[in-house]
Amino acid sequence: MQITIHDNQLNKIGFLNNGVPGLPSFFNDTWHRYLVEGASTFNFSVNKFKNGVLQDYCQYLNDQAYISFTYEGEDFLFSVLTSEETDDIITLNCATLNLELRNEQANPLVNSSSHNIKWYFDTMGLISYSQISLGINEVSNLTRTINYDGQESKLSRLLSVIGNFDAEFEFVTNLNDDGTLKGITLNLYKANDGVSAQGVGTWRNDVTLYFGKNISEVRRTIDRTQIFNATTVKGVDGLSWKNSEWSVKNEDGREEFYKRKGDDTAYAPLSAELYPSQIQSTTRDIWIRKDFETEYKNVNDMWGYALSQFKKYAYSLVTYEVNASSRLISQEVGDGKPLSIGDTVRIQDENFNAQTGGLILQARVSELEISFSNPSNNKLTFSNYIELESGISDDLEARLAQLIKDSTPYRAELTTTNGVQFKNGTGTTTLGAHIYFGSDTTETIADSYEWSKDGTVVANAQTITVDASGVTDKAVYSFKATVAGKVVASQSVTITNVNDGKGGADGKTSYTHVAWANSADGTDGFTTVYPNLNLLNFNSGVTFGKYYGWAADVTSFSGYRAYFKKVKVTPNNKYTISANWSNTEWLNVYGFTNENDTTAVARYGSTGGLGAGSWDSNFVGGYSVANDMTFTVPANVNYIGVSYASISKDTLTLQALLNGKPKLEAGLIVTPWMPSSSEATTADWPSYIGQYSDFTTTASADPAKYAPWTVFKGNDGVGIKTTVITYAISISGTIAPTTGWTSSVPSLVKGLYLWTKTVWTYTDNSFETGYSVTYISKDGNNGNDGIAGKDGVGILTTTITYAGSTSGTTAPTSGWSTTVPTVAAGSYLWTKTVWAYTDNTSETGYSVAKMGNNGATGPQGPQGNIGPQGPTGPAGSNGNPGKIVSDTEPTTRFKGLTWKYSGAADLTASDGTVIHPNTEYYYNGTHWMINYLSANNLEANSITADLIDAKNLTITDGEFVSTIIDGPVQIQTEIKDDHLLIYKMDTSHNEIHTIALKSDSGLGMTYQNSDTGEYTSAGVNFQGLFMQNNITNEFARLTPQGTKLSTDVPWTTLSPTNGFSGGSIQFSVQNAVAYFSVSGLGVPAMSANQWYRIATLPTGSSAIPKTDRVTVAFGNASVWGFLVNSAGGLYVQCKAAVSATSNLVNVLAPFPIG
Repeated sequence: MQITIHDNQLNKIGFLNNGVPGLPSFFNDTWHRYLVEGASTFNFSVNKFKNGVLQDYCQYLNDQAYISFTYEGEDFLFSVLTSEETDDIITLNCATLNLELRNEQANPLVNSSSHNIKWYFDTMGLISYSQISLGINEVSNLTRTINYDGQESKLSRLLSVIGNFDAEFEFVTNLNDDGTLKGITLNLYKANDGVSAQGVGTWRNDVTLYFGKNISEVRRTIDRTQIFNATTVKGVDGLSWKNSEWSVKNEDGREEFYKRKGDDTAYAPLSAELYPSQIQSTTRDIWIRKDFETEYKNVNDMWGYALSQFKKYAYSLVTYEVNASSRLISQEVGDGKPLSIGDTVRIQDENFNAQTGGLILQARVSELEISFSNPSNNKLTFSNYIELESGISDDLEARLAQLIKDSTPYRAELTTTNGVQFKNGTGTTTLGAHIYFGSDTTETIADSYEWSKDGTVVANAQTITVDASGVTDKAVYSFKATVAGKVVASQSVTITNVNDGKGGADGKTSYTHVAWANSADGTDGFTTVYPNLNLLNFNSGVTFGKYYGWAADVTSFSGYRAYFKKVKVTPNNKYTISANWSNTEWLNVYGFTNENDTTAVARYGSTGGLGAGSWDSNFVGGYSVANDMTFTVPANVNYIGVSYASISKDTLTLQALLNGKPKLEAGLIVTPWMPSSSEATTADWPSYIGQYSDFTTTASADPAKYAPWTVFKGNDGVGIKTTVITYAISISGTIAPTTGWTSSVPSLVKGLYLWTKTVWTYTDNSFETGYSVTYISKDGNNGNDGIAGKDGVGILTTTITYAGSTSGTTAPTSGWSTTVPTVAAGSYLWTKTVWAYTDNTSETGYSVAKMGNNGATGPQGPQGNIGPQGPTGPAGSNGNPGKIVSDTEPTTRFKGLTWKYSGAADLTASDGTVIHPNTEYYYNGTHWMINYLSANNLEANSITADLIDAKNLTITDGEFVSTIIDGPVQIQTEIKDDHLLIYKMDTSHNEIHTIALKSDSGLGMTYQNSDTGEYTSAGVNFQGLFMQNNITNEFARLTPQGTKLSTDVPWTTLSPTNGFSGGSIQFSVQNAVAYFSVSGLGVPAMSANQWYRIATLPTGSSAIPKTDRVTVAFGNASVWGFLVNSAGGLYVQCKAAVSATSNLVNVLAPFPIG
């Protein structure tokens, strides 16, 4: 954003710009725009010092200055209200409008008649027509009777009058090219009613704001303190509406407002249903009444007023506070530009009344706060769409009215028949003058037109013809259109003549070349054109031994020929036919209107099959295809039939046909042979991609240049389709049985072997078989001590406790003690043993005994001696984990044990795990877990796996490959090692998109279209960011050294001309901005206010503007002007005559190019 500083005569004296090197910058800026007051304020700060030096522009930032800028194509002008200055910073507080409206007083007005709004403006002198003109006036047909008792500012009086006419307003300003004020237009609109009248701003029906997306909070307040639903309205001099009637229904067809003939009162019945009067009158009515006396002169206006009041106050007054995203101001939204003051939008919040779709508001932008230096501070304020009024705040006099760009009643357009630039002094062009009233699309014919050339009148006609011979360098042609004796519109154009210059040195453009192959070195199947799918089907669409004959409706017999099933094509589109001509004698191509037709309407090829082909509908003589051909499908052809003739006269086989490689494909070029969409697998496509960049348009045929080749498409994977487990008993533990396999575990025989066979059948119908074997131990003699095994897990402690219970099946949950309790006869004594092992695991065992009834008392026996406790024996060796099939939990458990539960109902295992029927479990040393799981949906916090094989996705050892084929669109994503590749091909448009990301080479993106030859690439790496288009030869690069554009020009020195000498004249183009620097330039004698050319830009330079650019020579701000015109000339101007002087002129001026 560039801010212009003006003096008190509105002359341009300086600039502020945060984006241009060398210009002063600004900060802490806030531009606050108000809808209801029609005003805006602008505050900003600048630093006084730069690199410790007091800057000379500070002298211009004072209370006499004016500030302007252009925003969204509109000019805005501010006067400085207050300035604040510290040792380091200057802060200006500015506002719009002119001082006269704020400072001059309007006197009382005594009036007894009804007048239109312009009468009040004129009578009270509210606007000065020398500076402010009345433009759009949507309330010109309305009249009001208004009186004013006291004095107030003209601005306050102006706004009061506008409010009395139920209007909204805007001030629109135009500045001259030199920054001075051209004029101000006051536009008046009918106030926004939320339905048909918009007022200031635009009805943005393309914008809906959503809570959680660009709305962060919605607060609703409901106020019913002003509700009424019955009213009697009287007009001027007691005018009554008793003999009139009206009725208004809502969207549901229910009567919402009415007034009956013969009744003085209008009613809002739906409001009375919602809010009936609880303090009823003697007639026990339910109405809440409020009456009005007005100045209306007809009953229809009185009803309109009553209706407007009902709509405001018949229901609860609902207000909203909405916090909106700051990006809605600085970024495009919906189908157009960012939101602006007065714009009406919709807001939706599903957190209100979610059962009916949430809260949907129609709201209006009533305030904007915009910061150019810090857009995150941008803020919007909305007002209720129903209650939208043009109220007046108490601090209106501290603000200025909104200034908006040109809003004249007529708009001018200038047309040309041959452009506005001649070459080498030849050619003509006809200029046409056209005017339109307001936003009309129909042209208005003016009473007269006047054309001028460089300020001299040359014709009085609507059109003139300009000959190149009359334009030496440039000429400005302009027209004026007059209606009713008044000039209502004007427009100008600069006609230029350019001559051929010397050719410049060839520049270098970088091109990225991509190739595909089937091998990691790129040598197998190398191609720079990605293959299209074949439209010919070889599996189910070929008839051998026949071919299409010369006649259109005949198929003939031949052993070495075949024809394909008809292919659906699109009329007027281009297709290419090709083959391996070393194995193919010819092809016949026939066109049919319908798929089931036996008679062709045309055939394609040539006599002898060579050269260019054409369509033939006469079917006379031989017509075939014997080399690659591209053709356009006729309008009456919807299906193509292709015949094949082998170069060998042996009986044709499918393999021989495949060796011939006939191919029909969409597009203009031959791509490598491929099967059809129903036959192709991933393995048929190229598996590797490589790319390199150079400065030539032709891609290399050397695969080594494209290294490194990376995998971007693997072969189709396979999954398990079925798993079958069977069992058998055998006397051998090494040779699997050949018979006796059953699906259930057979009876176990001690001393034999239980074999388990698992057969996995895969999705490609291949299979694998696996075996496991378990020895069924038998009782043996006591053996000698074996060799000590490896360290095992020993018992650390054994704890025994007892408890009594009335149940013999369910262990007690409490009452355990280390001593044996007294248990009643018929109850049960439970014993619980807890073994704690040396690896900090534990197991618990239970035993139970029933206490018998009392028997006869027997004699006391002798007490025996207490025997010594025996030593703990050595731990045994680890056994071979097997699988147990049973309906009870195995009593012996060890890590690796597999148990298939064969019970019919759920079982709770000793570790608390719920065991389900027909489910296989694995013991991990502490608890049971499912050994194999097959599920439709799975939810987990963490999954640890070596391989994940999903639909369209394989994840193996950290390598991620996803392949999706949807008709003509194929998308593949690969993540492997340190690279990511995304590839998308759309054969319906012959387009290929790629994105590649690698840690050492950065990000690369490409777009390729084989129909148009377009190839566009972009990327970012350690050398910077680049974009290029090989059609337009445009490029942009961002490097550590800065931004490089195809339009960039380094600092270039220009030679002074026309008596100017010495010093330095330079220009450059950086980041689409042209910079001009003039220092110490000596001048000849110069007259005041005359432009003198000091130098000329090179022909065709990107720094040459499309229209003249004028600014101030900053170093000589009070006396000098600087101009760059559309012909490339650099000019200076002095406001006071000077004699020849050396080292006089200094300029620093930036302009966006174009």
